[in-house]
Amino acid sequence: MDIIERLKKVRALSERGIEGERKSAERMLDALLRKYGLTESDLIDREKRECSFIYGNKWERDLLIQIVGCVLNEGTVTCWRKKKRLIFKLTKLEQAEIGMRYNLYRKAIKNDLHLFFRAFYVKHHIFASSAGVGETPSAKEIARIVAMTRSMGNVVIPRALLGNEE
Repeated sequence: MDIIERLKKVRALSERGIEGERKSAERMLDALLRKYGLTESDLIDREKRECSFIYGNKWERDLLIQIVGCVLNEGTVTCWRKKKRLIFKLTKLEQAEIGMRYNLYRKAIKNDLHLFFRAFYVKHHIFASSAGVGETPSAKEIARIVAMTRSMGNVVIPRALLGNEE
């Protein structure tokens, strides 16, 4: 469940729930609002304002645009670019949802790219035979690396480049 839906459901429960349920929902709502830097009025505020997000490279920019499209449920999103910033017209609630997802997915991509490169090095034997490929991965990482190597295509180095012309 996304942040927007979760906040709305918890708020509804805090307004309509029975005594203990209502109190628990109120505490949860307060905690969630603090976590995302929002107020209760932000939950009903539909005013769109310019919100900017910083990205570091093309992949982060593309990720951000995908997330905005997902949160807004729109196939095409309008934004303005200013140096390494994308600017969108969003409500505070949409901004919080997009910011949370962007930070979460950006970290996940970095972790996956790290494993992808390790898998690529293993698949194509790009390491000194005595050195291995760096620090020892966990069992879970090894399983993911093996799965990745199985789905990668093969790179064939022409014999002429290796000096083995026949």
